[in-house]
Amino acid sequence: MEGAFRQALALENAARGLETAMSPATPDPVLTRLAGIRDALATTSRILAGKAGADAGATQPGDLPETPVQQRARLALAVLVRERPQIAAFVRNVGGASARGRPETAFDVRRRGRILLRGTRALRADLRRLLSRRGTFVR
Repeated sequence: MEGAFRQALALENAARGLETAMSPATPDPVLTRLAGIRDALATTSRILAGKAGADAGATQPGDLPETPVQQRARLALAVLVRERPQIAAFVRNVGGASARGRPETAFDVRRRGRILLRGTRALRADLRRLLSRRGTFVR
């Protein structure tokens, strides 16, 4: 869990850095989308830290209840799954939007956006691993 938490913090910081790298001439919808991405990554890191409320969740009779780590991973994964299309749309739109203001930084902003997208994909994979129930039954 600590690795996923650190990864979420790093992604949140990358989104903040990306905000500062954006040109002042960048259209408001692009900046609004980036602010939403940053907020979602901040929410993810708060969930993984255990600071956001986690519900116990209903379990079927005979199922093992989720551990607190699994609850956090499930909630954080739900946030990331909802936000992935926003990050992909940001990466698609950022090239033209940031190139209008400072063309020399457009390449860097787009590259950092793709790194953010890859990082969220890796974080989702780590969270899915945490969700998998591993165990053995000993007779």
